[in-house]
Amino acid sequence: MCAFGDPDNPALKRGLEYLIRRQNPDGSWTEKEITGTGFPKVFYLKYDMYRNAWPLLAFATYRKILERAQTRREHDVNGQPQPGMDASPNVTKDAGHA
Repeated sequence: MCAFGDPDNPALKRGLEYLIRRQNPDGSWTEKEITGTGFPKVFYLKYDMYRNAWPLLAFATYRKILERAQTRREHDVNGQPQPGMDASPNVTKDAGHA
């Protein structure tokens, strides 16, 4: 949901609230499921730090989205974005062509 770049998206806010509710007092998240790959009924891999890394990445990404939105609001005049303050980075159509 963070990829859409809308900090006011209700689904994004619900997801972050879910992560906050599920967070342990020590700051970690519990994950009982096996999250890695392997061979069924032979062995499974458990990436123990994923349970903490992905929620933290979501919060860090959300913070960046909020900062970008605030910067856009500060540069808007009369509700109109100013030149150079696009929501997405500029992409050159011919990038990669010599």
